[in-house]
Amino acid sequence: KFVMGDFKAIGKAFIDFYYNKFDTGPRECVAALFEPVNGMLCFNNPDFAKGAQEIADKLRSLTFQTITHSISTMDIQPTYDNCILIVVTGSLKVNEKIKFN
Repeated sequence: KFVMGDFKAIGKAFIDFYYNKFDTGPRECVAALFEPVNGMLCFNNPDFAKGAQEIADKLRSLTFQTITHSISTMDIQPTYDNCILIVVTGSLKVNEKIKFN
């Protein structure tokens, strides 16, 4: 079982790992971090990819060269069966021109 503070530290470490992998590329390598069948990645809601393969394809299709992340919120919660739910919101600045929220 989780000690109350552990899930937040684990979640924060995961977020740091995820964005480091995303930034150092190739971007689609982070798809392996999602649940293979039911994992979901939202991008410009309601556009989303479901499952690791769709997520990899979506990330591979992105055409920007550079990206800057600005994280607004990180909601990290323990769930059943020793799992952790992580929701990150913020904005992306791509190619130093366009900002997506």
